Amino acid sequence: MVMWDQDSDWEDRFDRVLTLVQWTALALGVLVSVVQLGTGPSVIAAGLIAAGFIVTYQSIHPNVRRSRWAREVLAVGGTVATMMAVFLTGRTESPYLLLTITPVFFAGAVAGWRLGLETAVLSIAALFLISGFDQSLAPQTLGWSGLYLLVAVLLSYARYLLVEAELTTEALLEASDATQDQLERLQSANQLLRRLNDMADGAELNPVSVGATALEQLGSLVDYRLGHVAILSTDGPVIVARTGHGESVHDMRVPLTVGNRDVGIVVLGRDEPFDDHERSVVVNGVRPMSLAFSNILILQDIAKRAVQEERIRLARELHDEIGPSLASLGLGLDVAMLQAGPGQSGDLQALRSSVEGLVEEVRGTVADLRQDEKVSLLRHARRLVTDYPEAKIVVDLEERRGPRAKLGTDAASLMSEAVRNAVRHSQAEEIRISGLVDRDLGRVMIGDDGVGFDPDIPVPNHYGVIGMKERARKMEAQLVIESSPGMGTSIVIEWDHR
Repeated sequence: MVMWDQDSDWEDRFDRVLTLVQWTALALGVLVSVVQLGTGPSVIAAGLIAAGFIVTYQSIHPNVRRSRWAREVLAVGGTVATMMAVFLTGRTESPYLLLTITPVFFAGAVAGWRLGLETAVLSIAALFLISGFDQSLAPQTLGWSGLYLLVAVLLSYARYLLVEAELTTEALLEASDATQDQLERLQSANQLLRRLNDMADGAELNPVSVGATALEQLGSLVDYRLGHVAILSTDGPVIVARTGHGESVHDMRVPLTVGNRDVGIVVLGRDEPFDDHERSVVVNGVRPMSLAFSNILILQDIAKRAVQEERIRLARELHDEIGPSLASLGLGLDVAMLQAGPGQSGDLQALRSSVEGLVEEVRGTVADLRQDEKVSLLRHARRLVTDYPEAKIVVDLEERRGPRAKLGTDAASLMSEAVRNAVRHSQAEEIRISGLVDRDLGRVMIGDDGVGFDPDIPVPNHYGVIGMKERARKMEAQLVIESSPGMGTSIVIEWDHR
């Protein structure tokens, strides 16, 4: 929107033109009226009225006379003043008629259509009133009336075009500024990513190196026998450095935080309790590690976002290009089989089955790529170890390729339920997670050496086993539960979706 407290070039030009027209019309009016009528009282009064209006108009600051109330007052006042000069000096033959155009000029150029047309109509009405509605003067009156309307329309339309041009220019400048700001942000992001890439090769973004260095430095500050450092990833805490063996009597846990975000934890242990001074020393000593872990997690978030964008792009290309091509190939093979002889139909049928398998493979791949992230059963098993520190859980699971996202989610839930039941009910000394996972093929066993149970006898108000069986059917996997009192429990999850 054009602000009236800010001068525009075209407004200044209109103002200069109007000033020139006003003084020129006044000079002509005074000169011609003196020549025609002499220097009588009416001629002097007309000149003083016209000059008074122009001087008053010019003495008002442009920003003030462009305000709404001032525009209307000046338009009406200018019409009244100039028509009085016309009335005093010959009416429709007055030399001041040219001056009566200036209020219409001002109203149309500065205020626009409404006030411009209103001022033109007011001037026409005043001119008819001055002429006394004399029919002999009608041609002259109508001619000046048409001129008033023409000036109002032309100046109002010119103002409209200039305002639109100014608004368009402002919009283009804003768009240019926004583009420049976006370019600067992209350049800053590029420089930041380059620095992050350089830092990623250094030890300060290697969590293992950071954790090992921190434990070594803490050893010079506080006496401890056991210690480990864990970073909080999306899968839970992951131990990145450890020192010492055995068990400790007293532990000191110090969370690693940056702002309101927890990024890791340091646990130190020894046989004697730690005092407040030692804890304060450790808290101050791990601050650099907190910042390093925060940088590592931020870099991981950036990398994960980039990977997710690339996965979505690949999924879109598979779905939009390769999928339709395979479908067309299958349709072509169907047509060929209808026209082929008995000796060729068998080969074409085998080829058609291969194409169907490829189509299903593409569909499955697209679904996996569209998932937020793949599930790693090995990472999930390690997380279960952290979730149940009171139990001894041994992970001996080989994962060559992670399972498909939907399949992995269900398998991870089955693992969680099996381990949770073992921890709560088995009284086992050891729980072992073992097996092999290779995408569409997998066999995972959760076994314990606990008290066992009879899986054929339902336990009232306990639905864990029922839920596990339902989930296994959903993922089209086999669930085998072997257990007997005093002999422990073995739960096997096996699938083959090749």
